[in-house]
Parts: sequence; C-alpha cells; structure tokens
Amino acid sequence: MTFKTILPVLLLTLAGCTTTPSIADKSKTIDEYLHNTSVLTENGERANDQYVTKAVLISEIIANTQWPEGKKDTVKLCVIGDDDFRGKLNKVAKILKEEKGYNLDVKRGIGESDVKYCDALFAGYMYVDRELRGYLNRASGHPVLTIGDDKYFEYHGGMITFNRPDSGQPERLKVNINMEAVEKAGLSLNSDLVEIADNVKY
Repeated sequence: MTFKTILPVLLLTLAGCTTTPSIADKSKTIDEYLHNTSVLTENGERANDQYVTKAVLISEIIANTQWPEGKKDTVKLCVIGDDDFRGKLNKVAKILKEEKGYNLDVKRGIGESDVKYCDALFAGYMYVDRELRGYLNRASGHPVLTIGDDKYFEYHGGMITFNRPDSGQPERLKVNINMEAVEKAGLSLNSDLVEIADNVKY
C-alpha cells in the first residue's frame, strides 16, 4: 500500500473509540491493525481509532522524510506531552519492524536538553505552554522532525500539525505543514506527503 492510498484511509478517524485489545494485539500487518482497531459507525462506515490513526500516520510521515545524511535505518522518535497512545505507537513500531524491517525506536521521558539526540519528536498536548516552546527551541538548529497536535504547535515553530477531530464525531484528520521550518532544519519531505496536507506554509 502506497502513501497516497493509505492516507485517505488513515484520515477518517473516530475520536475516543475503544477496541478489543486481544484482537488488535494479534495483528501482524499495519492493514490488519487498522482494521482490527476500527469500529462501525451508525451509518455503517468503518472509522479508525484516533490514536492508531495518529500512530500509523506518524510512522508514514517519518518514512517519507529525508534527513541531511539520507534515509535512516533506525529513527529515534521521542514522545513528549500527553501520551494517549496507550501502547499503540509501540505496537505500530513492532509491526513495522516485523513487516518491513523498519526500525522506529520510541523514547519517552526525555528532557529538553535531550531533544537534539532525537531524529523525530512528537508532542502531545502540553498544559504549560512554555514547556512546548522550550522543547521546540532546543530542536531548532538540529535535523529533528517535529510533529504535534497541540493547538499552539505550529505557532511555536512545529513542522507538522494534526488538527484534532471533535470528540465523538468521525471526520477527516487534517494535516498542516510548516515547510519553512522543515527546510530550515535541513529536512525534506516526500511530495506525496506534501500533496495530502490541508495547508502548507512556505
């Protein structure tokens, strides 16, 4: 499945839905995991779990990013702020390694001074605005891909922002790209990723 074909599937998400862990845990491929964690809506359509959607989308964005030294065999992804994935990001990383041989090393609990050692940074909601600014300021000047869904993320220089769907309402997850910040860090994004973005700031 290519990036262009997987994104329309990923971008339909249902906020707050829950799934059966035993079924989801048996998933061997990303497609299986998406299906096993999805739910049927009232109109009979299938909607993906919000956090599985984000986990897969993060992994796809990383896979479609070029670092100054080229593609990476292992990408160190640091997670800060609210971590609502409940193991789903780690499950996606495990499937990717088994299915495609791609290594996504998920790290949590990092301090601001550790950001420069990350290849990518995902920021969940942060209750103290200055904390988010501190992490992004530390990432500035380093080839660190920054992704987040905090409403102030793009404003503070974040590169790729997810707009959260309204609670309980299945709708398309929107993606904004701050290309100026991406290029300033010496990174480049696959054209397919740029094409699916709702808003690209140059």
